[in-house]
Amino acid sequence: MTTTTRTVCVGLGALAALVLAACGDSTAPEPPAPLPAPVAAVPASDQQVTISWGLGTTDVTEVRLERASADGVFLPIVTLLGPATSFADTGLLPATLYRYRLRACNQAGCSSYTDPVAVSTFAKLAINLVTPASEVVGDPIAAITLLTTGGNGPFTFALVSGAPPPGVTVSPTGVISGTPTGTGTFPITVRVTSADGQTATVDLTLVVRARIAITSVALPNAVRGLAYNTGLNATGADSAYTWLVAAGSLPRRPLALEQRNHLGHTPDRAARALHRSGAERGRADGGA
Repeated sequence: MTTTTRTVCVGLGALAALVLAACGDSTAPEPPAPLPAPVAAVPASDQQVTISWGLGTTDVTEVRLERASADGVFLPIVTLLGPATSFADTGLLPATLYRYRLRACNQAGCSSYTDPVAVSTFAKLAINLVTPASEVVGDPIAAITLLTTGGNGPFTFALVSGAPPPGVTVSPTGVISGTPTGTGTFPITVRVTSADGQTATVDLTLVVRARIAITSVALPNAVRGLAYNTGLNATGADSAYTWLVAAGSLPRRPLALEQRNHLGHTPDRAARALHRSGAERGRADGGA
């Protein structure tokens, strides 16, 4: 809204004509009214906030924006020339609350400040650490779901270095799954990207071992009255084995099958025995 005033010029003769030619209508703008649209502030990343607003008039020469911390005082951060309606405030701290207010100005003066609006930046993106268990070739692995903190979803995961075991994949949703077809140690690096443009990585090591097998197929003879001691052997898994008798029985005054893999005692009678023995993978291998 503007106020129009008319200046009446009075002159005599030719001088009056010159004066009248120089006189006419003049317009004096009023100070802008308070901004009719509320200020909107939204986080754009862990270090940026976008502030937008509406103007009640196009008769604006500059917009002055101020920022304050959660309980601090407002300080000027930028003066935007012309009828600007948005600003990206960068270089902020992650997971921090900020308050904003602004006013519009023209040649006649400035409006009042808008009501403050508060907004918090996103937290810094990170992938939670995880330690995968050892897996056995040919068995489906226990699926690993990578979890994140911070950032703004949706999140997209990708393998950026290394290679998982053959038969195992890393999905875009952060799930590591599959059935390994080869043994070995497989270090990999996975990256996650959030919708607000942040990235984070995590290093993982996947270990696949051969399936456990007992390699002792026959036991030496035992002689009555003589001490008997022999070792049992197995391969595969993580080599931390627990042994037990799975079927059959040992001679009277039985031989002892020690969990660490030895069979021994002094028998009362001669016997030639071949016993079926079971071996279990240790707890470090994730169970039998």
